[in-house]
Amino acid sequence: MSIDLRGVTAGYVKDVPVVRDVDVHVPTKAITTVIGPNGSGKSTLLRSVIGQTPHTTGSIVVDGAEVRGVSAHRRVSEHKVAFVPQVANVFGPLSILENLEVGGARLPRRQRRQRIAELLDTYPDLAARRRVRAESLSGGQRQLLSLARALMTSPTTLLLDEPSAGLSPAMMDSMFDAVRDTRDLHGVTVLLVEQNAVQSLEISDFGVVLVAGELAMHGPAAEILDDPTVGRLYLGAA
Repeated sequence: MSIDLRGVTAGYVKDVPVVRDVDVHVPTKAITTVIGPNGSGKSTLLRSVIGQTPHTTGSIVVDGAEVRGVSAHRRVSEHKVAFVPQVANVFGPLSILENLEVGGARLPRRQRRQRIAELLDTYPDLAARRRVRAESLSGGQRQLLSLARALMTSPTTLLLDEPSAGLSPAMMDSMFDAVRDTRDLHGVTVLLVEQNAVQSLEISDFGVVLVAGELAMHGPAAEILDDPTVGRLYLGAA
């Protein structure tokens, strides 16, 4: 499912936009990563797609349907968009199984159980701990659980806000592998916001660079990785 942002201006105060006049095309069944310095509007752009930014103008088209003005609930239920925030993305007192049950609460019981089995087969690290409370998991395991829970409803579009935040290097590798598998195994369109620019672009098909709320660059991820200006300013290149 593709996403098209056309002239999107968004923010939390009507007269003080965080993102200004952004045009971005997110292709179907591809990973698109949004990078940029802190405060550049990356998360605001993501939240405008799911409908959590209160003041948004411009056009937001998901698989051919205009969704600006449509509630976040309807974007999830009718347009098959799932969102994984950076924090508060799992229920700590609940087990892995219970978190997945909550994620698929609207599914018929048989379909929900089948979907849980499919996801636990995909993520054996979660399967081995299925009855462990989420609050007892490592940061990487919690992020993996948040991803699996988002997939319970078989979304066609997945929005991820800094999934590698606070993870060890080894767990970062596992998380980015899981994001790539989400595209490859589930055929999901992924729009990803990340501070870990290099590693996220390496698994991505396309990249977006935001600077001070405006679009600075948009194109194939490999081209952004190779761009000397982007490398010097945002990728840590010498």
